Amino acid sequence: MTSDATLGRLLPRIPGRSGRFWEPHTVQLRPGHLRSAGAAAIRATRMVKDEEADVYGALRVFPNRRQRGQAAALLAAGNPVTPALLDLVDHPGLPPALITAWAPGASSVPLRALRERDDLDAMLTAGHRWTPSEALRTLVPLGRALDDMARAGFVPIELSPDHLVVNSGSMMLAGIGRHGYIPSEGRMPGIQGMSLPTALLLGSDLPTAATGNEAFVRWREVQVRALTRLAGWMACGLPPGAWGSVDGPADLGAYLRAAGFRRVPTLRPGQLADTLAQEARAEEQAGARADITEAEALLVYDDVAQYSGGSRREINPEALRLGLLHDHGPKVIALAAFEGRRLNTRVATLLSGAGWVLVRPDELVDRVCLAAKAAPHARVVIAGRIGGTALRRLQRERAGNVDQIDPEDLSLTPPKIAGRPADQLPYLTDPALEQYSEELLQDPNVPAARRRSTGQAIRRRTFAAGWTLKLGGADRMRPRERGMLLDRMADCFGTNTELLVAVRSRQNTPGMRKRNRQLDEAGMRRLVTALSGVPRSVFRDCLMSALLGPAEEDLYGEAARRLLPVAGRLADVFDARRPVGADGLSMDDALRERPGIRRVGLYGRLCTAVPEVEPERLAAAVTQMDDPLVSLLSQIPAPSLQFLAGRLEDPELLDLLRPHLQGDDLDLLSRYTPQMWRRLLDGLRQPEHLGVLGLGWVQVVEQDATGAVDARVLSQIAADANVLGHDAVRALLGTAPADWPVVCAHPALAARWLAEQGDLDIAEIVAGFPDTRAALAEYGTEGLRHALELGLDQRSMSRIKGYADGIGRTTDEVLTAFQERDYERAEHTEPLDTAAAVAWSRWQLARGEELDWVLGNVISRPGKIRTWAVHGPRLEQRVAAAVMGPGAAPGTTDALAADPVLLPLLATLSSPEQRAALLRLYAAEPKATLDPRARRELPLILYAADPAQALRTLLRDGLGVVAQQFAERHRLSPEQRRMLAELAPLTSELATRSLEAVLNVGTRFGPRVAVTAAVVEQRLPGTAEAVTVWGPRWLPLLAGGSGPRVLRLLVEQREKHGAHAGVLTPWLLAAGEDGLALVERFGSDALDLVLATRAAPAEARLLGELLMLPGPGPTIYRLVTEYALPQETWPRAARMLSGGEQPERVLLRLWSRTPTA
Repeated sequence: MTSDATLGRLLPRIPGRSGRFWEPHTVQLRPGHLRSAGAAAIRATRMVKDEEADVYGALRVFPNRRQRGQAAALLAAGNPVTPALLDLVDHPGLPPALITAWAPGASSVPLRALRERDDLDAMLTAGHRWTPSEALRTLVPLGRALDDMARAGFVPIELSPDHLVVNSGSMMLAGIGRHGYIPSEGRMPGIQGMSLPTALLLGSDLPTAATGNEAFVRWREVQVRALTRLAGWMACGLPPGAWGSVDGPADLGAYLRAAGFRRVPTLRPGQLADTLAQEARAEEQAGARADITEAEALLVYDDVAQYSGGSRREINPEALRLGLLHDHGPKVIALAAFEGRRLNTRVATLLSGAGWVLVRPDELVDRVCLAAKAAPHARVVIAGRIGGTALRRLQRERAGNVDQIDPEDLSLTPPKIAGRPADQLPYLTDPALEQYSEELLQDPNVPAARRRSTGQAIRRRTFAAGWTLKLGGADRMRPRERGMLLDRMADCFGTNTELLVAVRSRQNTPGMRKRNRQLDEAGMRRLVTALSGVPRSVFRDCLMSALLGPAEEDLYGEAARRLLPVAGRLADVFDARRPVGADGLSMDDALRERPGIRRVGLYGRLCTAVPEVEPERLAAAVTQMDDPLVSLLSQIPAPSLQFLAGRLEDPELLDLLRPHLQGDDLDLLSRYTPQMWRRLLDGLRQPEHLGVLGLGWVQVVEQDATGAVDARVLSQIAADANVLGHDAVRALLGTAPADWPVVCAHPALAARWLAEQGDLDIAEIVAGFPDTRAALAEYGTEGLRHALELGLDQRSMSRIKGYADGIGRTTDEVLTAFQERDYERAEHTEPLDTAAAVAWSRWQLARGEELDWVLGNVISRPGKIRTWAVHGPRLEQRVAAAVMGPGAAPGTTDALAADPVLLPLLATLSSPEQRAALLRLYAAEPKATLDPRARRELPLILYAADPAQALRTLLRDGLGVVAQQFAERHRLSPEQRRMLAELAPLTSELATRSLEAVLNVGTRFGPRVAVTAAVVEQRLPGTAEAVTVWGPRWLPLLAGGSGPRVLRLLVEQREKHGAHAGVLTPWLLAAGEDGLALVERFGSDALDLVLATRAAPAEARLLGELLMLPGPGPTIYRLVTEYALPQETWPRAARMLSGGEQPERVLLRLWSRTPTA
């Protein structure tokens, strides 16, 4: 297949809309697709990298922008389980694409060197397993995301492991293009595009036809079942389709039980996260109860009982637990009792980190008795001492069958554990791990003073590994080698001490010691991964020996693929001596070579798929097969194995399949259903073409109910495309069956499309381009592909070609510009189909404009083209010059046409500069510019330093431009600004000093007084300053005919007596004309006398007479008013006072001269 041309579309540097450039790195091909390898490479997600930012992304291509938009919406709805969207790609050389963040899996390989898949499917293939509760808990974030996506209208159901990435417990949803299931549109990605893991997950459980809410409910039910199957797959590693039919509730329950589930999870749409968490807790509790029921050994340790007579019995119960694991595997329950004050001791911390159940001392016996009742056949072992009452109770529960291991009690006969007397187990009497540290963690050749200290943490971490080494003879290893091995074992096995004990026991055998030293960390990790999910059984022991023993080839990959998915069944039916191959090849020996592993794996698959058939018969059937047939049958799903089970011993089946045992399409058998096998074996349409078209022809016949596909036409398409027949079949299978008649009806287009584009997806091309022959000759497959991506049909492409010819450009150039302007519908091309559009475009291109700008104007603004055609060129410039004056800016006409209300305003302005300034102001403040309040001030606003700010201030504060300038210059307070706004009509009539004085009046006495003062100030300047000092009560007099006289007197007395205006103003106003005359005649002396005497306003004339006399006026005023001196005595009294006489002497002298009556 000539797919290289299509692959060549990928640019060396891909430009994104964000401005980044992405460089392609690796392409990861997902296995199990119907399409050929070449077509798969075209559609594969590629790793790309922004070298400048050192960011890795995933390039995902889509058939059109609509599907890309839906994918972007899906990413947003599923966050944070879906990858982050980093960039969009719209390049003429690529289909519509987006770039998401690369979701790294659990692989330890750096991204720059990543070549293999690291998704959940790869982890399961390598042997990773989850307990049922762990699987459910891991899926909680996915459940929450599925509910979020459902609220956005998406219901993904392709939740297979190849679409998921798990890393450090977190889960990411990949395969974005396959999750566009939208019930409201009745749309789902074509079934033919499903990966093999998806097909094995879903089987035939797909949404059925429905509408409205019923469709949504059905789709979510399918989704929930898929999620439940996924949990089972994670637990056992065997895909549902490889186990059997899991469509119904009964089959699903059986599959989950085979996967280790104790119950079928009940998940509720809309509450998936919560119900997954609840079911995880319930499964964990059910698993704990089952562990107790199935326990083979109960180990008991009472810390309190170890004290006796002031001394403590030194015993390490963890050494006993490891020994029991050696004998009974994981079915060991260990309980220990500690007082609260002893929980931080070395023994307690060692046991709590090793999986012991810690209880209070008063609960211990009751808990052990309950466990013993639940597991009546379990062995009960007591570590060290225990109270007499507790011991008797346990012996009654077990009818005396209780083992007690106490090395210091010589009356006890120790039972055998791990092949030796229990009191001889390594480090049994070393609870502080001092002896362990001395023997295994320290180098005896180094003096004690120079040895490095080993803390309790490293002792606890490595104790299980060290115990197994000691059990097998650790003293034979060099100290450095032993230390490295302990670290490696602790890192790789973690808390799986049962597997550690089992593996080390196998390595301790004489023939395995040398191989053990050659096992590096990577090999040990692979071993742990492979064996962790295998139940303790003869099969595990044999597999362990095979993987640890010498081999000419690496067996891990084959064992992981073939054996681990059926490890649960093989644990029951594996017989090491039973033959499965030629020359009596036993199952045990078969595990030491790849072909043999395939045979054992097929045996396990058959025993799983057809449990009703005796394992001996199935093993005998496998024995008769040759290796190619074994490989072939190993790939087919369980329903097909069930169908073939009765024919496996028939030689005719082998003869029929033998021609197909070699070829590139054996993987298609993984999609075979029993119906397809029946067609292949019992009768096939046009069987003579099977050799040319391959095994995929059976699938075509099965799905082609109407017989629309002719094998001869398909063979001719393959020949014309210069591809193999089976590749043409794969391409057809990768197309929706509903489109197969279209493919066969247009063989010429199909052949060329297959040769140049790598697939047979031509149905949309035929629908959009009825004259396919002419379209293909005119545009080629690349042009048609581009048109399809842009949503164009034959009519719209004809318009684009005519337009391109008219302007002297190529069709590809116009399509590129069409794409860069984000047009994606056929109706967008309608404006191109006019002579005016072509002529205008040629004129603009001749002026130097870019094609994308020209095309955008033609499509988005057809009225502009009509105006140009009617009125000629440069209409805008002519109109702009007439309205604005010469030198009008570009775009002026558009602005005026959009808002003709500007024309009356422009007419009021005298200069082109002001008109241009008005347009700029309108662009910044459109509503404010048209406000009626701004019209009178408009010329001044346009001359302001910042017209927009001046306009906003006018409308907000009511201040004209002049008032604004005044306020800024004098730095007026907010209160003064408000006052200035009240005086807006008068501000232009007053001088600056007068305006400032008026503002001061307003600040002190309020706006009404300020307005009056402003009015009077216009006629009598200085009034406002006087009122500021003397108060507003003078305004009536200042406004009257005597205003100048009154103002003059107030101004004259302001400096000396303004501070006493509160006293003098009421007095003067009450005194009236007498008061003014007094001040006018005597000036400040008069006001001094008023202040000194506090005389009544009616005494103004009296004060005037007194001021004409010599001497101190206040004293004379007191003598006259208090002692009623006759007027004729006033001059004489004044002279005496001025001569220095005291007032009392003056009175005596005046009274002595006064004649008596």
